[in-house]
Amino acid sequence: MRPQHSLPALLILLAAAGALFAAGLPGGFLLDDFPNLSGLERVREGAVYGGIYLSEGVTGFPGRPLSYLTFFLQAQSWPGDPRAFKAVNIGLHLVNGALLYLAAQAMLRVMGRRDAHTLALFAAALWLVHPIQISSVLYVVQRMTELSAFFCL
Repeated sequence: MRPQHSLPALLILLAAAGALFAAGLPGGFLLDDFPNLSGLERVREGAVYGGIYLSEGVTGFPGRPLSYLTFFLQAQSWPGDPRAFKAVNIGLHLVNGALLYLAAQAMLRVMGRRDAHTLALFAAALWLVHPIQISSVLYVVQRMTELSAFFCL
């Protein structure tokens, strides 16, 4: 199959996975979300505290500055709107699924597989909707896992 035919199938897969995970949007914050994100309440106190939140958080120096930056950018949604945080996680998961598809397809083509598109689509589908992904995607503080996968892919 030619590459130009792969885009509609990939978009359909991403839309289906997005709809599936959207069912988890109504849930609230859980467990580690509170200690890791409670500093967002004080972010409005000033840029100095915001800098400390980004560099240290509850993990100590150097912390998780990239994941905390993404939370920092959503400070206005804490603590009343867990849907906003989960929507970002779902978006990252879908981007990761698309990157996985592209990486698998490229690798399979290098291997000379004529069915690279189909196999890559199947691999991405399995990864996108596998039940093990639920906690990484819908557990807000696990955004760091989504970001780690993003940079690996």
